[in-house]
Amino acid sequence: MRTIRADVEPVGHCWLVRLPELDGINGFGTAFTQARTRDEITVMAIDLAAIILELYHNDIEITVTGVRTADADD
Repeated sequence: MRTIRADVEPVGHCWLVRLPELDGINGFGTAFTQARTRDEITVMAIDLAAIILELYHNDIEITVTGVRTADADD
């Protein structure tokens, strides 16, 4: 199991999800994606990490930091 930190911040009506420890791995630049709701944050982060690391989804665990609930819509 690989644990990855996801730094999250609200941007407009969605969430910017960044996986800083994966920046530059396997030819990818900045490792980021977006989620429409807080519920999608972990799913989108796992999808991105799986693609970059070439791992199965169930081999990845995400630790989310930086979610400020008052700043973005659900």
